[in-house]
Amino acid sequence: MKSKFLIILLIPAWLVSVNASAQTEADYQALTDFLSPDKISALQSKPQQYAQVAYLNRHGYHVSEMGEKSTQAISDISQVTAIYEDVPAITIELVSTGELNLMAYNFDTSADRDSFYKFGNSSKVLVILATTRALRMANLLEH
Repeated sequence: MKSKFLIILLIPAWLVSVNASAQTEADYQALTDFLSPDKISALQSKPQQYAQVAYLNRHGYHVSEMGEKSTQAISDISQVTAIYEDVPAITIELVSTGELNLMAYNFDTSADRDSFYKFGNSSKVLVILATTRALRMANLLEH
């Protein structure tokens, strides 16, 4: 009986550790590159939202192969404009290394559908995950 009780106690602790480790210091630091100190302070007062924004900014996307999707329905990455000066051009390497800060660009994102951007004539696309799905996968949103 004691072992079953111990396992039940450890499960919530494991869930908390997953939530706490979903973001790194670099993820939080990336937010300071684009948000004012007042906005950072406001986010820090809401730890769950702060964790979600930090996670999505650096991990809410990936590179994928074009696959069966029609390229006519997918915008070219070159059409995405930067919000801030001196941000790097969006390249496959920038995305693959996880160094892309989504907050620096005008992406069309959605809570319930993925967004796709093709990289020129290549077969690669940037996939920006639906925010709800990305947060659930990282255990940052209740199911």
